[in-house]
Amino acid sequence: MPGADTGHAPAALDIRLLPVAERQELALRCCTDLAEGQWLLLIDDQDPVALHQQLQALHPGRFSWEYVEQEAGDAWRVRITRCVQAAAAAG
Repeated sequence: MPGADTGHAPAALDIRLLPVAERQELALRCCTDLAEGQWLLLIDDQDPVALHQQLQALHPGRFSWEYVEQEAGDAWRVRITRCVQAAAAAG
């Protein structure tokens, strides 16, 4: 189910109409606000690879990244999931 079942995350975050300077900051904040196991669908008009790199640098191994759709110039859709940490899963 989109966003898991806690309702804390949007099912989709469409940043295409936002100013380019604001996109990555908002997307990063929404990703870090996800609870473990939650995900969101990020929609952008360009490959959000810089966000992926930033997430991996700031939070290594805490997020999975899956390209759902890639249409250069139109829509890139990426499913970003906050991974369940091993310590939390074992406890």
